[in-house]
Amino acid sequence: MSYSEIYDKFDLVNSHMRTGSNKVTSLCYFFKNYRKAIDSYASQVQKLTENLILDLRGDENMDTLSTGLSSFTQHFQKLCQQEMLFSRNIQLEIIEPLELFVNQFNTTNSSLSNQGMSSNNLLSKSKEKLDKLKEKHLKCAETAEKAEALSMKEEVKEKQEKAFKQANYYNGVAHKVTESYEKSVIEMNECLDEYENVMPSIMEALQQSEESRIIFVKSTLERYSKQYAKYENGVWETIEELNAVVGNINSEMDIRVFVEANRSKDEINKREEFLSYEAWKKINQNTDINKPEYQLAIDETDQIQDNELVKIVLSHLIPQNSRESPARSSLSEDSNIDSNYYVKLSELLHTCNGRDLFCDMLDSWKSNGFLQSRKITQLAALIKSMLTSMMTDDDEDPITFWKIVVLSHEYYTEDSGKKRKYLSQFINSHTIWNEASRWIQAIGCAIQTKLEADKASLEKSRKRKRKGLFNSLKKLANNALKKDVPEERAIKSAAFMIISQFNYHMIHMGLPHDLANAVILNVSKKVNLDSERTCMLLAEVQGTQHNGYHGESKSIASLTARNKDMVRYGNLLPIGLAIAFLAPKDCYSLLFVCKSWKEIIYHKILKKWLVEWTVDEDRKNRLRTRAWIELLKETFPYINYYEYLYRVKSDLSFLGELDDIINMDVSRSYQHHPQISDQVLKNILKTYALYNPEIGYCQGMNYIAGTLYLQVQNEEIAFKCLVSMIERFEMSELFIHSLPKLKQFFYQLDRLVGILLPEVNEAFKEVGLSSAHFSAPWFITIFSSILQERANILFPLWDLFLLEGWKIVFKTAITILDAVSGDIYGARFEDIMFRLTNVQVSSSFKEVFNEDFISKIRDVNISNRLLRDLESEYENLKLRAHSKEMQN
Repeated sequence: MSYSEIYDKFDLVNSHMRTGSNKVTSLCYFFKNYRKAIDSYASQVQKLTENLILDLRGDENMDTLSTGLSSFTQHFQKLCQQEMLFSRNIQLEIIEPLELFVNQFNTTNSSLSNQGMSSNNLLSKSKEKLDKLKEKHLKCAETAEKAEALSMKEEVKEKQEKAFKQANYYNGVAHKVTESYEKSVIEMNECLDEYENVMPSIMEALQQSEESRIIFVKSTLERYSKQYAKYENGVWETIEELNAVVGNINSEMDIRVFVEANRSKDEINKREEFLSYEAWKKINQNTDINKPEYQLAIDETDQIQDNELVKIVLSHLIPQNSRESPARSSLSEDSNIDSNYYVKLSELLHTCNGRDLFCDMLDSWKSNGFLQSRKITQLAALIKSMLTSMMTDDDEDPITFWKIVVLSHEYYTEDSGKKRKYLSQFINSHTIWNEASRWIQAIGCAIQTKLEADKASLEKSRKRKRKGLFNSLKKLANNALKKDVPEERAIKSAAFMIISQFNYHMIHMGLPHDLANAVILNVSKKVNLDSERTCMLLAEVQGTQHNGYHGESKSIASLTARNKDMVRYGNLLPIGLAIAFLAPKDCYSLLFVCKSWKEIIYHKILKKWLVEWTVDEDRKNRLRTRAWIELLKETFPYINYYEYLYRVKSDLSFLGELDDIINMDVSRSYQHHPQISDQVLKNILKTYALYNPEIGYCQGMNYIAGTLYLQVQNEEIAFKCLVSMIERFEMSELFIHSLPKLKQFFYQLDRLVGILLPEVNEAFKEVGLSSAHFSAPWFITIFSSILQERANILFPLWDLFLLEGWKIVFKTAITILDAVSGDIYGARFEDIMFRLTNVQVSSSFKEVFNEDFISKIRDVNISNRLLRDLESEYENLKLRAHSKEMQN
């Protein structure tokens, strides 16, 4: 759809653009005031905190209360720092770009609006003039007609002459008015022609401006969401530093601390001896001189509050800004604190309140996620000790379990190669993770929390709605319907989202797949999740495996290949095996021995010519055209293409909105190919939509049809090749609404990445990325959408696909992922997505589609048997999900 299609509605479009400008301006105004509110809040909290620090100053005894209050003030100081950082990011990331965009948007739209208004006003004035002359012309013609009729009726000669004169006068006036009207019609049509020439371009410019507004507002909201997430991470990071101490707890330390704390200062059991005054005085003087000051101090750890104790230990384990300051990081690595703090924290973590405090503070400090290797080991030891105490006390606390699961992927360390190792890898050996009931309870708690949050948000938005007749009627209608339908839908949506998040954590915890599947099926059953989404969840877990398929041994693979050759060639097995060592000319002569020989060895020789042998480009292109037609003609449709095309051109109503979609997709593709016109591609696609109404048209088919036409250069044959290709390779399931085959391909590719590229698989797991995020165009268009400008790669790739099927697409995907793996390791989700969706770009990246690309594809070891086994795995998952749904 395009604004140029409604160029006659300029006033409506112009009003819509002004409304859009007002919305962006309002958004900018909101964020400015929002930042002021944040700054004001942070300033007030900072002043209150400073006053509190002044009031508490002077208490140097380090007792329980003073230590706790000190921790309390430090917490608010860090909170103010996070607020100010968030405010600065809002200014830099949102407000300043918004202001620039608003100015540019308004300037552009003002210019376009003036141009459009000028043309529109000129047309309006011309139309108004035309309407007046038209009305005058009709009235004068009517008057002249009446005068002429009256003159014909007069019988008296004098009156008749007078009537004739009057009729001639009116005819003369009518003639002049008619001439003016005809000129006005010509002027109107000329003005309209100019309007039709000018306005579409103005409308297209306005559409581009509107598209930029929508995209910019979307990116602004995404940036806000990202910044707010960073702010929340910063707020919660100060609570996640308590777990390191638990690892330092041991019996020897406890006994030593207890003995030292309770050792008698006086030797009460010593025999008394007479002490003279002079001897006492001498001893007392020596003691006062040599006695160290620290012996007079009271053990600090006996007087520290719980929150201050947690903060001290976590501050030691998770130093602030350690990533930005290597010197400080090194200092914190070598520094140490009194072991008594760890002892006290160990005791605290055996209580429910202590665990809550520890998890909350650990969560508030998660923005400082990078830890030194020794510190993350200590933190893991603390957490494992806490988890052990939970199991010993039969504490089913799902909130604490949930928090530890989430936080375990927030903290990480790096090895010498800058590869991240997350906290989850240090604690995943604990037996608590094998208790499915804890996972189920935690997921249920998370779902309930999300539902309550969504409900509160919905209630808040409802209160803002204006009351009126429409809302009253809507409320009555909702009351008349079943209330549990939207509630059940909300529960299912929340459950699917939460389980997906826990899938990510279960994968990182290294849970056995059977356990993870049992958890998913149990929760899905409780919330009545449909089988399709349950299958997606199961496939997500199963797709991360990298050791679940052992394949077949080389000897078995070789035997299998030989059996296939025997079936394929039969008595001609020696000839078939010899083709690999023959020259193209010799192989060509074999085709003319007899018809049976040609039928058996034709495809083998065809593959050699197209893929392996060096043939000049003109000859190979002619051979490719013939080969593609030969490979696909077995399933050519027996229809008259031009008869279908005539029906399409006669009536496009059967297409509905597909007509606009096809036109738009065609206009966006193959703009730099003189060998193919937009009209030819539209004819093929619209005719296919008539031929196969079940599929109609799906985005991506334009690239398939275009690639076929570029090769065969015949509209009818390209159409029949399209029909044959979709049927032969069962591509219809890629295009229908539920996309069943595409989901299967996603699962198979995820499993192949786990089997063949385990390091890439680990990188994907770290950021929660799967093939569904990036590979859909690869399968739907067979890479033609990204390689339409690289014919030297695309057409040989299609040669392989038409000869060997979907196996080639998976091999190509693995080749691409292997080529870009260096840009994936340790990268963020956004960076990985950018790289994978722009693999054809080589300006700032390593070239992927080089001259060795096709040979690399052929070297990838993926067999049809492996793909069938993975397909069977996926079908079993679907069956398990469906059977669980049937039990509900």
